[in-house]
Amino acid sequence: MNDLLSQAKAALKDGRKAEARRLLVRLIQQDPRDEAAWLWLSGAVDRTEDRRRCLEQILVINPGNELARRGLARLGFAPEAKVPESIVDAGREGLDSEAQALRAKWPAKRVVGLSAMVLGGVALVIAIAFTPLPSYLSRLVGGGAEGVAPSPRQNTPQPDDAIAVPTAIPTWTPTPLPAVSTATPTPLPPATSTAIPRPTDAGFTPGDPTATPLGEEIVDAYYLQGKEAYEAGDYDRVLVLMNLVLEANPNLAPPHLYRGMAYFHLGDYESGLFEMDQALAIDPEYALAYADRGSIYAALGDWDKAVVDWERALEIDPSLAKVHHNLGVMYFDQGNYLRALYEYNMALAIDPTRASSFYNRGEVLIQLGRYQECIDVANEAIERDPEFWVAYFTRGSCNLLLGNNQVALEDFLIYVEAVPDDYMGWFNLGVLYYRLGDTELALESYDRAIALDPDDPAPRYNRALIYMDLEEYSLAIADLDVVLAQGEFMDARDARGVAHYYLGNYNQAIADLRRSSELNPSRVATHAFLARAYFARERYVEAIEAASKGLAIDPPTVSTPICFLVRGRAYYELGDYGRAIEDLSAALEFAVSVEAYYYRGLAYQANGQIEEAIADFERCIVVHVPGDGMDAEVEDARVRLDRLRD
Repeated sequence: MNDLLSQAKAALKDGRKAEARRLLVRLIQQDPRDEAAWLWLSGAVDRTEDRRRCLEQILVINPGNELARRGLARLGFAPEAKVPESIVDAGREGLDSEAQALRAKWPAKRVVGLSAMVLGGVALVIAIAFTPLPSYLSRLVGGGAEGVAPSPRQNTPQPDDAIAVPTAIPTWTPTPLPAVSTATPTPLPPATSTAIPRPTDAGFTPGDPTATPLGEEIVDAYYLQGKEAYEAGDYDRVLVLMNLVLEANPNLAPPHLYRGMAYFHLGDYESGLFEMDQALAIDPEYALAYADRGSIYAALGDWDKAVVDWERALEIDPSLAKVHHNLGVMYFDQGNYLRALYEYNMALAIDPTRASSFYNRGEVLIQLGRYQECIDVANEAIERDPEFWVAYFTRGSCNLLLGNNQVALEDFLIYVEAVPDDYMGWFNLGVLYYRLGDTELALESYDRAIALDPDDPAPRYNRALIYMDLEEYSLAIADLDVVLAQGEFMDARDARGVAHYYLGNYNQAIADLRRSSELNPSRVATHAFLARAYFARERYVEAIEAASKGLAIDPPTVSTPICFLVRGRAYYELGDYGRAIEDLSAALEFAVSVEAYYYRGLAYQANGQIEEAIADFERCIVVHVPGDGMDAEVEDARVRLDRLRD
């Protein structure tokens, strides 16, 4: 990890910002709380807003970081700049705020659903899998054969749409790079409009392309072999073959475009830009070169230049659906959902078969909360083409969000039958089966998802939670070990700590829960279980400290009475009966508890308050349900009652 940071520092000092950014992002993916990585990243990004967000992320991790505060001040923001609400909310706990908590943990991911680890139960991560890939670059349409159906203009290969078929989203990943500025370079649809913007609003009626794509007349054997190599993903061979073409005829623009996109896919963006510039120097009206140079600029984080190139490409050839798609991706990442919707509508009006744009349009409608509208659009697509499988995925996702679980299940069953190798379909099937109470089929679905993509931790995490629900704690720990080996995820660490607790592995439970409490000191449930683990090891002072931290968090949660209960019992063990009675009484104000009545009775008895002790032992016996884990204590209460009454 230190090697990565050293390499990033050296790259940044040498002016190789793109390389530095890539290294720092890898470092942050390994440890999202690495303050040094965020600090250096603030120097590797170009926009003031991006720098600000990096520095604010540092203050989320460590509010006392003076370098971050001074950096914000130099940028013109108050040193005590408010941490974004989307991040602050991640520390708020409550059973009625699962969706808010999920959005807070992964604010730049398109994840819809819930994630909550609560005492005595678990809640699944639900991933509807919109914008599934981890970066803006991976969702751009570059140069190469489109995976769905190219528009008539694009006989020259274009890059694949990375999300033509839904793929998995790691719902647990750390906060990604800060979003780009919300400023938009082109006019927006009216902010008050609730209707879907239509392509004709721009005065353009999609139709046949305006020109024959460059390169169709080239018969050079090396050129044709180079195109085949590009389509096969052999980018090094593309560079060699297209160079041979240019040696014979240096005035051809298309070979430069292919070389540029080969460099793009190899991660050499600077060389890619050089080749695109060469292509445009030969033919200043080369629409595809503008389109693909825009994608390279976007990969480098230069959004302004990307937009200029994309709009120039559309001026020359308005039938370039992939450019509208890319603009839609950009506007979506900026949070400008209406504009993104407009661009995806443009792409689909030009090419109604574009699964990627259809998929992303559904994503926008979900972000706008227009689930029924999303379903209506999917219905139209399915009516037009019953084998447009991504529409079943989209419709199923929206029905899942609306709680129409059985209807959603039917769509996902259709989807996985048609696209059996997409693990995300199986993942969401697992969610739906669990919701519908079929634990066995839920586990089978997660098994399929894991077999298809063993590197993604999300299905393992959900499977682990089902194992915990079934009290198969060893199996849960095995899955959670794999999840945590891939990166820090507080919920997984919490879950593993709880699993170790129930297995009696108290030292391991303490290690996990302490780490989790450091990652998020505002989660009451973590402190409650940590207090229980300390208590089980007879470390009563530490149990009191952990419980007190949980009780200091406002507002109270379902875990708050557990903190009172454990702290009260710890005070009793230390002989502080007055405080024990006070805490156990506080626990009983939240809910009836056999455990609280029994131990308060013990404290009353030890404190000489015999009548109160008798009353508590009687209540303990009355509310006891055989098999609740308190049988031995209740039997002891009966014995004590007999003695006290004598």
